[in-house]
Amino acid sequence: MAKEAIQAIFAAEKAAADLIAEAKLQAEEHSRTLASQAQDLSDQLWAEAEEKIEAMHEKAQAEAQAKAQPLLDAAQKEAQRYQNLPPERMREAVDFVVKEVLTYGDR
Repeated sequence: MAKEAIQAIFAAEKAAADLIAEAKLQAEEHSRTLASQAQDLSDQLWAEAEEKIEAMHEKAQAEAQAKAQPLLDAAQKEAQRYQNLPPERMREAVDFVVKEVLTYGDR
């Protein structure tokens, strides 16, 4: 009877050790699965964030271009106007600017 009781205790201990080992294996597998899912989610969130950043960048560029275009057009017209000046008129303007710079350049 004592022998049977001792064998039952050993069997119970072995069963408990087996259950603990199986629980550790399941916990490790669950941990790996969760780590993989977390990495996948992280990758997905980064990809979405990068897409949003790119969209915001493109929108900002388009808005900047739309705001700058009238200024660029006006500057182009002004440059064209100066390019179409007769050479003697351009020389007068250059002489005037040089004189002003030399006279008042240190203001």
